[in-house]
Amino acid sequence: MEPLADKRPMKTRKKIDLYNAPWIFLLGLIVCIALAEITVMLILPYLAPSVSPFQEALLDAAILTLFILPPLWWLVIRPLRGSTLLERLRAEKAVRNSATGILSMNHKGLIESANPAAERMFGYAEADLIGRDITMLIPSLRVESIAKESSAEAPPLKLKGLHQEGEQFPIEALLAESLIAGRKSFFVFIRDVTLSTHVDQRRNMQYKVLNIISKASSPAAVCQPVLEALCMTMGYKLGEHWAVDQADPETLRLQCVWHVPELDASEFLRISQDMTFRREVGIPGRIWANAQALWIKDIATCPEYLRREVARNAGFHSAIGFPIHNGHIHGVIVFYSDEILQPADELIWTMTDVGHQIGLFIERKELERLLSERQSQIVATSKLAALGEMAGGIAHEINNPLAIIHTLSGEMQELIQESKADHATLSQSARKIETTALRISKIVQGLRAFAREGSKDPCEKIGLGSIVENTVSLCRERFKLGGIKLMIDPIPEDLVIESRSIQLSQVLLSLLNNAFDAAEKSAEKWVRIRGEQTETEIELSVIDSGAGIPQTVRDKLFQPFFTTKEIGKGTGLGLSIARGIIEDHGGTLRLSQDEPHTRFAIRMPKLQQNPAAAPRLTT
Repeated sequence: MEPLADKRPMKTRKKIDLYNAPWIFLLGLIVCIALAEITVMLILPYLAPSVSPFQEALLDAAILTLFILPPLWWLVIRPLRGSTLLERLRAEKAVRNSATGILSMNHKGLIESANPAAERMFGYAEADLIGRDITMLIPSLRVESIAKESSAEAPPLKLKGLHQEGEQFPIEALLAESLIAGRKSFFVFIRDVTLSTHVDQRRNMQYKVLNIISKASSPAAVCQPVLEALCMTMGYKLGEHWAVDQADPETLRLQCVWHVPELDASEFLRISQDMTFRREVGIPGRIWANAQALWIKDIATCPEYLRREVARNAGFHSAIGFPIHNGHIHGVIVFYSDEILQPADELIWTMTDVGHQIGLFIERKELERLLSERQSQIVATSKLAALGEMAGGIAHEINNPLAIIHTLSGEMQELIQESKADHATLSQSARKIETTALRISKIVQGLRAFAREGSKDPCEKIGLGSIVENTVSLCRERFKLGGIKLMIDPIPEDLVIESRSIQLSQVLLSLLNNAFDAAEKSAEKWVRIRGEQTETEIELSVIDSGAGIPQTVRDKLFQPFFTTKEIGKGTGLGLSIARGIIEDHGGTLRLSQDEPHTRFAIRMPKLQQNPAAAPRLTT
């Protein structure tokens, strides 16, 4: 039968850490010394009964030392020695595992040790560095500067490190001076800041490119500033833009180049200007064909680079190129550096994004150009529609004067043949013919001016009355034939406005045609033109005797292609285009509310804020 197990909980002894409880350590040491002294005093008379006091003191000290040394070694020296070795091992482990490169040197600047981070950073093994001068890794670092910059308050130095393969890279170095066993040593703590530098550079590069694009007016105004901005930001010496040739879409031709002023690249530029690239030919051709960025570590050893000799003479080594595209390749940009640079994926992605942004800008400008052409076509269509509506009236307007001329010239011939003509009669008939011909000429000039594209004309100062009179001359006969009374309130002669007169005439004629259609259906048939002014603005109104416009129609009135006219009698573009023209002049076109008749009012400034050209006074 097995004995019953003792169910009482076992008492665990607490382990006292003497070094974490210094008062226990001191107490134990005092107790040891006191016990040793008491023991020596008790046994000394038996060991040496007849000695002098001096000998007794020496013997007392020797015996006490023998008693004290073992506990002192065990309690103090052994733990301190172990702690020192442990701290040293920890320090060495921290140095070996540190992500910061650490180099130690003697007072002559010769390297004594290097941790693995420094080995990876510079591409050398520690054995290859020991005994070598620090300038092999950091060319600009001298022993004199180490001693000067090694104070605790000194900030990290921004220097250039030199990789085993010859590539320079940015570093931050913190210097420290140490005195070990009476010998002066120096430590250099090194951090590779390539990544953070590239992040800052890429961020700055993207900001500059977007800023250039936002202010550019055309694709031609983008590439040169972009080349300069990227060269200055990234430290490249030269940038070139190869564009797809418009005459030969299968060829890349040099569009523009930018380089730092101190670079002598005349031979390189001369040869480049005479070159073209097809797909897959040369570096630009490869980028074009693959639609991907390309990094060349050293063009001097790249067999596909066709300008190796002149590039070598210009001092070029690394090159990076990327396409300008947005689904469609518009060109290629290539940059050159006088250093051998290691490929960086993040930089390649950033450059690719820059090419995409430029491609988007080019596409947007192309769409704007096409939209402008379509708008010009729409304006021309609207003009043709307006001319078509008043064609009958214009024909009648011209036919009447022609009939007068024909009649007068026939009468003059009869008088001459019958020898009944006198000087006064002939003179009177000639003046009538001249006046009538001028009337026809004025109508024809108005038609020619109206039919001409006027959106790119500079703003000019012209009397508002002159604009109204020239426009009314084109439609007066139509109103007369339609039985509609056209009334023009007196417009002050000093009412001068700065505008594109052809466009303003187009707006007025569109409003008059609409007023004609409205007045034609009303019992009272009339249309009134009224011009008013303030110190800074004019208001030109066209009022008709129509019954007004329903509220449901008012909300859609200025929408493109909206019309209340029958099919074939209106495009629905007149008011939409008219509003756009007036807004381009800094004014407004609105339909007046709460009036018994329909009234369209043009309100615009007398003087333009930014006229396209210096105005010239026209009467």
